[in-house]
Amino acid sequence: MDIRSQILLDQIAEDMNLLKKKMRWEADAYAMSTISAFLFANANRRADINKYVECKKYLKKNVSIFSEIRGIAEAIVITKMCLADDYEGYLSGVVETYKKLRKIHKLTASAFMVMAAINIYEGSDSNKIDENIDKFETVYKEMKTDHFWLTGDEDRPFIAMMVSADVNIASLSEDISICYEACKAMSLSKQTMHTVAQIMSLSGKNVEAKADDLKDTIAALKRYQLKGMKYDLMPMAAALGFIEATPDEKAASIKENYDYLKKKKGFKWYIGGKQRSLYAILAYALVNMDGDRTVLNSVISSTLTNIIIQQIMLMIIMISLSYTSSSYNSSGSN
Repeated sequence: MDIRSQILLDQIAEDMNLLKKKMRWEADAYAMSTISAFLFANANRRADINKYVECKKYLKKNVSIFSEIRGIAEAIVITKMCLADDYEGYLSGVVETYKKLRKIHKLTASAFMVMAAINIYEGSDSNKIDENIDKFETVYKEMKTDHFWLTGDEDRPFIAMMVSADVNIASLSEDISICYEACKAMSLSKQTMHTVAQIMSLSGKNVEAKADDLKDTIAALKRYQLKGMKYDLMPMAAALGFIEATPDEKAASIKENYDYLKKKKGFKWYIGGKQRSLYAILAYALVNMDGDRTVLNSVISSTLTNIIIQQIMLMIIMISLSYTSSSYNSSGSN
């Protein structure tokens, strides 16, 4: 097993168990603590338990219990507060951006809208937030016009990420459509494949190569008995296309992560194979995704590569959580 993966998984397991102790009364303490641990690891930081508690108290004091910020996205917001230099200012900026989006979309309150607000706030200078919100709305409407039944709430974080990074998403739209047509038969979920097509559009490879790689990667992951590839985790499989390795090499390494996690406290008995597969793939991606060696579409600046890769990982976590949140209610102490 790659030593970098082992060190990363050891850190995530240790941090998750420490964080979970501070989330005893959360309905999905296991999921929230695991996601938080991954975000700390992604920032090359260890979990700061005391600061997490401090930020959590501040959030609960300043954000209404009825806000979606207090929902599935709460752990993400709190962790990002911990990673910010000024957590009070960070929360204020995210909340204000979210309120501006909710003022436009009065009937759409969701974790995806929270993620869109985070992406716009983090990716924008303070004087460009309103401008990027306008761009975000324009692009969403255009995408909705082109793909009415496929475009939905789960697409908002991706759009927000792109417009805030000054990427001309219109130049990607044709590739998104072509990628969708090339791989839509791989799953019965059209929405899942639309997300997959968006991720694939960021790759600089030709469409046929991307579709073949996705098909071969899914087949390899299945051979290694990793679950969840048909629906929830297919966007994660698409993101693996950025990594320069064969599908079998990727699957073998991910299976090693999976088996290693089964031995770690907090990852043994109380989670399903699909969730363990997600964490094994995420760990592999965090270790192996290198912006300098990743083949991305030419419309994306090389200076934005690492930011975009990190945001893709976060978007996939959010999508997977929204699909499977009901299965995360156990928070056993195995």
